[in-house]
Amino acid sequence: MMVTGGRIASLLFCCLLGFEHLGAQSAPELVSKPDLKFPNEAYMGRVVGKVWLRILVGEDGIPIKTIIFKRDPEMAFLFDDNSRKWGMQCRFTPATDNNGKPEAAWVVVPLSYSFDHFTPPHCIKQAEPSYPTQAREMGMEGWVGLAVLVKSNGETDNSQTVVVSREPENASIFDKAAKEAASHSQYLPAAYEANQIEGWCFIKVEFKIPGQGAYADPDSH
Repeated sequence: MMVTGGRIASLLFCCLLGFEHLGAQSAPELVSKPDLKFPNEAYMGRVVGKVWLRILVGEDGIPIKTIIFKRDPEMAFLFDDNSRKWGMQCRFTPATDNNGKPEAAWVVVPLSYSFDHFTPPHCIKQAEPSYPTQAREMGMEGWVGLAVLVKSNGETDNSQTVVVSREPENASIFDKAAKEAASHSQYLPAAYEANQIEGWCFIKVEFKIPGQGAYADPDSH
C-alpha cells in the first residue's frame, strides 16, 4: 500500500524558537518564510522526521548561514538540504542590543516532516553486533548508521539495508557486522491508517572494545 497525499511539512516556532545572542538583547523574529517542501526521496520512501535548524540572522534580518543542529531520527540526512535552503529564504526582524541597534544573532527553528495518519516503523529490540576480529585486534571503536527497510510483517529486506553514516567515516570494517545485527533485530512495521505497510527505519549500531561493553543502541522512530 502506498501513502498517497496527506504529506505535511510544517514549521514549529513561537515558544519552540531558540535564541542564541551574540551581544544582542532581543531575539530575531520570523516575519516571512517559504513553503517547507518534502524532499522527493523522503516522500517516495515514506521517511519522516524532524530537523532543528540553526540560522544566523544578520543585522538586516537576512540569514547569513544555516547549520543542522539536531535530527530525529539522527540518521535522517534526507531533510538537510531542503531545511538549509528553506532557512536561507526566511526573513526576520533583526535582534537588537540595549540601544536598539540591530545585531547578528542565532535562532533555532524545529522543522517537522510528516504524513497524515502515518506511523513510521521502529526497532523494538536491537541485536548485539558481533565485533569484527580485525577491528578488535586493532583496538578500533566506532558506529554505523543504517537505513533498514522494514516490511509490512515486521521482517527486514536485508538486500535494501544501506549504510548512511559511520564514525570513523572510513571504518567500513564495521559495515557487515552492523548489517547482520540489523537483520537479527526486531521491528514494528509502519502503519498507514489501519494498515501495516513497509517503511524505512534508521538505527545506529555502536561498537565498543570488548570488555568495555560492545552494544548497539536503537535510534529509530
